[in-house]
Amino acid sequence: MATLQEKIVNRLKSLNELDDVTVTTTEERGQILISHRLHHAADFKFKWVDGNHFVGYFVDAEGEESQAVVSLWSAMEAVKFIVLYSTLVELKARR
Repeated sequence: MATLQEKIVNRLKSLNELDDVTVTTTEERGQILISHRLHHAADFKFKWVDGNHFVGYFVDAEGEESQAVVSLWSAMEAVKFIVLYSTLVELKARR
Protein backbone atom coordinates (compact mmCIF):
# COMPACT_ATOMS: atom_id res chain seq x y z
CA MET A 1 0.00 0.00 0.00
CA ALA A 2 1.32 3.44 -0.92
CA THR A 3 2.30 5.86 1.81
CA LEU A 4 0.65 9.27 2.12
CA GLN A 5 3.80 10.87 0.72
CA GLU A 6 3.75 8.57 -2.33
CA LYS A 7 0.05 9.22 -2.92
CA ILE A 8 0.51 12.99 -2.88
CA VAL A 9 3.60 12.82 -5.12
CA ASN A 10 1.83 10.58 -7.62
CA ARG A 11 -1.13 12.93 -7.83
CA LEU A 12 1.05 16.01 -8.29
CA LYS A 13 2.97 14.22 -11.05
CA SER A 14 -0.24 14.22 -13.09
CA LEU A 15 0.40 17.93 -13.74
CA ASN A 16 3.02 16.73 -16.26
CA GLU A 17 0.08 16.16 -18.59
CA LEU A 18 -0.49 19.92 -18.91
CA ASP A 19 1.26 21.59 -21.84
CA ASP A 20 4.53 23.29 -20.83
CA VAL A 21 4.36 22.05 -17.21
CA THR A 22 7.16 19.95 -15.72
CA VAL A 23 7.05 18.12 -12.38
CA THR A 24 10.40 17.10 -10.91
CA THR A 25 10.84 15.08 -7.71
CA THR A 26 13.92 14.28 -5.68
CA GLU A 27 15.05 10.67 -5.28
CA GLU A 28 13.56 10.31 -1.82
CA ARG A 29 10.42 12.30 -2.80
CA GLY A 30 11.18 14.94 -0.21
CA GLN A 31 10.89 17.82 -2.68
CA ILE A 32 8.71 18.45 -5.70
CA LEU A 33 9.20 21.28 -8.19
CA ILE A 34 6.30 22.23 -10.44
CA SER A 35 7.40 24.61 -13.16
CA HIS A 36 5.98 26.12 -16.32
CA ARG A 37 7.94 26.99 -19.45
CA LEU A 38 6.54 30.54 -19.54
CA HIS A 39 8.00 33.20 -17.25
CA HIS A 40 4.57 34.60 -16.33
CA ALA A 41 3.18 31.35 -14.95
CA ALA A 42 3.55 30.39 -11.29
CA ASP A 43 6.14 27.83 -10.24
CA PHE A 44 5.86 25.93 -6.94
CA LYS A 45 8.21 23.96 -4.74
CA PHE A 46 6.84 21.48 -2.21
CA LYS A 47 8.83 20.10 0.72
CA TRP A 48 7.90 17.08 2.86
CA VAL A 49 7.77 18.36 6.45
CA ASP A 50 7.58 16.61 9.82
CA GLY A 51 6.96 13.28 8.10
CA ASN A 52 3.27 14.03 7.57
CA HIS A 53 2.60 16.77 4.97
CA PHE A 54 3.96 18.88 2.11
CA VAL A 55 4.46 22.65 2.39
CA GLY A 56 4.35 24.63 -0.85
CA TYR A 57 6.12 27.84 -1.83
CA PHE A 58 6.03 30.10 -4.87
CA VAL A 59 9.39 30.05 -6.67
CA ASP A 60 10.54 33.10 -8.65
CA ALA A 61 12.64 33.16 -11.83
CA GLU A 62 15.85 33.16 -9.76
CA GLY A 63 14.75 30.11 -7.77
CA GLU A 64 14.00 32.07 -4.58
CA GLU A 65 11.15 30.72 -2.45
CA SER A 66 8.34 32.78 -0.96
CA GLN A 67 6.94 32.18 2.47
CA ALA A 68 4.82 29.05 2.65
CA VAL A 69 1.58 29.55 0.72
CA VAL A 70 -0.08 26.12 0.79
CA SER A 71 0.09 22.82 2.66
CA LEU A 72 -1.07 19.40 1.52
CA TRP A 73 -2.08 16.98 4.27
CA SER A 74 -3.96 14.43 2.15
CA ALA A 75 -4.15 13.00 -1.34
CA MET A 76 -7.49 14.78 -1.79
CA GLU A 77 -5.86 18.13 -1.00
CA ALA A 78 -3.30 17.33 -3.72
CA VAL A 79 -6.18 16.80 -6.15
CA LYS A 80 -7.63 20.20 -5.17
CA PHE A 81 -4.23 21.82 -5.77
CA ILE A 82 -4.04 20.18 -9.22
CA VAL A 83 -7.41 21.65 -10.20
CA LEU A 84 -6.44 25.10 -8.92
CA TYR A 85 -3.00 25.03 -10.57
CA SER A 86 -4.42 23.94 -13.92
CA THR A 87 -6.95 26.79 -13.73
CA LEU A 88 -4.18 29.24 -12.83
CA VAL A 89 -2.15 28.11 -15.85
CA GLU A 90 -5.17 28.62 -18.12
CA LEU A 91 -5.65 32.18 -16.80
CA LYS A 92 -1.99 33.22 -16.93
CA ALA A 93 -0.93 36.70 -18.00
CA ARG A 94 0.12 37.40 -21.60
CA ARG A 95 -1.75 34.54 -23.19
